[in-house]
Order: sequence, then structure tokens, then C-alpha cells
Amino acid sequence: MKKEKAAGCSGFSADMIKVLEESGVDIIIDIIGTVWEEEAMPEDWKQSEIVPIYKQKGDPLDYGNYRGMLEHEMKILEKIIEGRLWKTVEIDLSQFGFMPGRGTTDAIFTFQQIQEKHQEKK
Repeated sequence: MKKEKAAGCSGFSADMIKVLEESGVDIIIDIIGTVWEEEAMPEDWKQSEIVPIYKQKGDPLDYGNYRGMLEHEMKILEKIIEGRLWKTVEIDLSQFGFMPGRGTTDAIFTFQQIQEKHQEKK
């Protein structure tokens, strides 16, 4: 996580977690473990807001050009869940978008190349 980011409703900032080093990691693991086992989020997390922030590129009217802002602890939990999903879900190699190293611009470029070769050979 980046330094000097604002704390959310819980009052924890990434800087606070980093300063605690190993004990901070242990605290976060305990909190996330409790959330996972009890299947209930802390009240502070429920008050969190997802704030859309414009990425400064593309059409500002396109919601895909925005990113969200969450509680730091929720980001960690999200990364854990994402990691577990990647281990259990098989994604076809033809899938583009939201894949590391396989953006939709790669697929568009490939499609354009195929189209140009086809037009050359008529």
C-alpha cells in the first residue's frame, strides 16, 4: 500500500500498519481471520464508502475510467479472496480483460493484425 494515504472510518491508515511491522501483520491477520470465521464485517467497515476517483485518462463519462477507494483492511481481505479464487477458477487463455498481462487492448491489437492480414490476401 502507498504511504501517506488517508485512514478510513476504522481509523487505520496504511502507515500505521507499516510502522507496527510484524505485530501489525499479526493484528491484521487476526482481524481478517475473525471476519472470515464469523462471516460478519466490523461496523466500521460497513460505514466505508467506495469513492469513485477519475483515473485522468479516457472518457470521464465511462465508469470504467474510475477507481475505487476502500478501507485498507478491506483491500487486504479483497486480495486474499482474489488469491483464493485464482487458485480454484480456471480461466480460458482466450479471456482478456482483468487478467494480468492480457488487457483488452492486446485483444484489439491482435484482432486488427488478423483483419489487416486478411484484407491483404483478400
